[in-house]
Amino acid sequence: MSRRSQTEATLFRTDNGGQVVSAVTFPDVNESSAVPQLPYEENGSLFVQLYPDPRSEVLYETYYLYQSNDEGETWELVDVVEGGDDE
Repeated sequence: MSRRSQTEATLFRTDNGGQVVSAVTFPDVNESSAVPQLPYEENGSLFVQLYPDPRSEVLYETYYLYQSNDEGETWELVDVVEGGDDE
């Protein structure tokens, strides 16, 4: 589940079908305006792209890639993907 506005977004998780919901925190991110995308599964792990600025959600911008191996309870920074305009 997520909540999003023009300037911020929050990713939530639950272990009990939504009876109790808690906000997901990402280590190593200092920007309060960071915007997580919806997680996706790959090879048994969850991944999420976290954009450091809401305005950077366009192609070729930098994002942080986080991985979780415990169904989203904890997250680890695994890569910083830097983009740039090739034109």
